[in-house]
Amino acid sequence: MPLWSTPVMQPSSKDPLEIVARLDRLRKKTIELAGNMIGEVIKANLRHTMVAERHCNFYNIVEEILKALEDPHHRRLQRLTIFAQDRTTTRKLKKAYATLRVGSGTDKDERRGRRETSRTPRRFIQYVSLSTYGSIKSPCETISVTDLHRGRLIDVFIQTKGASLAFGLVPGLSPSSEKSVSARQSFPSSKLVFAHFMMGITGNRGSAADYDDDMRRAKDLGIDAFALNIATGQESQLNFAYDSAARNNMKVFLSFDCNFYHPGDEGLIGSTIASYAKRPGQLRVGNNRVFVSSFIGDQLNVQAIRKAAGVDIYFAPNFHVGAANFGPLDGALNWQSWQSNGNNKAPKNGKLVTVQQGDQAYLRALGGKGYIAGVSPWFFTHFGREVSYSKNWVFPSDLLLYRRWIDMLALQPTFIEIITWNDYGESHYIGPLSAKHVDDGASKWVNDMPHTGWSELSRPFIAAYKAGANSVNSFIKEEKLIYWYRITSKNINCDSTDTTMDPINNPNNPDFFRGRPDGWETMADDVFVVSLLKSPGTITVNSGGTVYTFDAPAGASAFQAPFKLGAQRFALRRNGAEVMSETSLKPIQDTCPCGLYNFNSYVGTVPASRERDVLSGDSFGAFSNGLKVKCAPTASLASSPPPTIAPTTTISVSAAPTSPPV
Repeated sequence: MPLWSTPVMQPSSKDPLEIVARLDRLRKKTIELAGNMIGEVIKANLRHTMVAERHCNFYNIVEEILKALEDPHHRRLQRLTIFAQDRTTTRKLKKAYATLRVGSGTDKDERRGRRETSRTPRRFIQYVSLSTYGSIKSPCETISVTDLHRGRLIDVFIQTKGASLAFGLVPGLSPSSEKSVSARQSFPSSKLVFAHFMMGITGNRGSAADYDDDMRRAKDLGIDAFALNIATGQESQLNFAYDSAARNNMKVFLSFDCNFYHPGDEGLIGSTIASYAKRPGQLRVGNNRVFVSSFIGDQLNVQAIRKAAGVDIYFAPNFHVGAANFGPLDGALNWQSWQSNGNNKAPKNGKLVTVQQGDQAYLRALGGKGYIAGVSPWFFTHFGREVSYSKNWVFPSDLLLYRRWIDMLALQPTFIEIITWNDYGESHYIGPLSAKHVDDGASKWVNDMPHTGWSELSRPFIAAYKAGANSVNSFIKEEKLIYWYRITSKNINCDSTDTTMDPINNPNNPDFFRGRPDGWETMADDVFVVSLLKSPGTITVNSGGTVYTFDAPAGASAFQAPFKLGAQRFALRRNGAEVMSETSLKPIQDTCPCGLYNFNSYVGTVPASRERDVLSGDSFGAFSNGLKVKCAPTASLASSPPPTIAPTTTISVSAAPTSPPV
């Protein structure tokens, strides 16, 4: 429970001078507490908690923080940041602070906001910054100080109508070398979650409002920012996305897709960064640095980009270990979130590179710089000659998302990037099908295949990661079953009707394979279930008349079982009675959907989502291109589930291992 959960009276005055005086007393108190302690390195962690305005009494909160700071575990408070909601308040706060300062800093130090008292050793200098925080919409947003990580106070952010306070325990670094990052503009945190967002399919959006639903959904999950994958000429959509982020208290940053940006384009990249750097929706980290990333781009001249940008950037691109110079980088993104053969295809012929091996390679190459670990649920792409970018392969996916999140809790990387929010073409979307977008040809295997259940699976893991926890169990707020499966066996024969059976113009294309996607053998003909439970229960799955039972413990666990044709029913039982159950709207079939080899996954939840998440309008624009059978470009999920098949066999199954088979 938050320390300030009890209703309190509003402060009698919101005068900036009075607020700053209170802040100054807090500052001196924390210096006294920190000055006599020898600190150990403590990771800063954040938990975001929205509280009612009546609970946001600045003075009462400060008193509770001071009490919490008496805990001897709390060491080396190094930063105090005051934010104001407008420039006028900022000027008043700066003037007020100048009249209230203590210590013997020089005029230059005072202008920079640094203060030192005679009582405080230099290593405990209090770092103070005053800045405008223009994107706050809520009158009271607070990060809880009550969620302790191994008994230690985490970062605190308080915002009232007049001003805001942020301070935190940070790794033992001086302000000038501080590398922690922030989820909200410029106060410290080391835990951020991004989601990769494809701007190339949003050309039919007409205003910032068309991005609002994506922003709100992502924020609700605990995602801090969208990595906006951009090509050239997308300024209108970028403006919409940045505007939507600002008004929804989300953040975004540019991720330059280097299929479209090449060596020699550093000036264009830099000028694009400069164009959006000052937008309130822009993610900034560390010492107010503009966050920038990329998809591929190993040969880019990083220094030229920095010079052209003209602003201090935190550059963490998707450069590859061994193929690029990591020296001038601030961090790097590891896109390869699937087991592979080391050459961007599924493992085969004894060649296997695990995702964990990729993590370690990046961590070694970065040498302590920021690591963006990729988390992805699936990979299947199936473009034939109907497009110029023909490609057809899968990576082994199955229980990938569950296992990868477990990896993240153990690894605790600097950042996490979910791959992706809306890349339907590679089937690893966790966002809604209903989001407004144009069709790149993927609708043929995406239609009627929702994935938002994977976002619900991710929700408690995101919270656990941000808290620095190594288990998700205490972060499960709502019991759920998340299930998924492919809708046909991998052995079905669709050669006579599949769109990839025709030869393409470039026979040397390494990404194109005829018929079944490359790597198809690595996929299991199973139904996969992850349970998020507050107490133990028995899960049953009726797959085409075969009933599988699994005794699930409290917390998160997973199992898989061979699927059978027909309806798929899922239930949770306790004490001999059903607690909740659902029958999937999508049965498993023995015919080729629209004539295709469709290795995409259908994802559902128990309880089922209340929304009908389907494609419509422009998202069917290229549906019929290349098809060899008649298939209507329309959502066809039934409004009610198919009848289940009476059980004929019952089989008990065990929990799936948390590591993938190798």
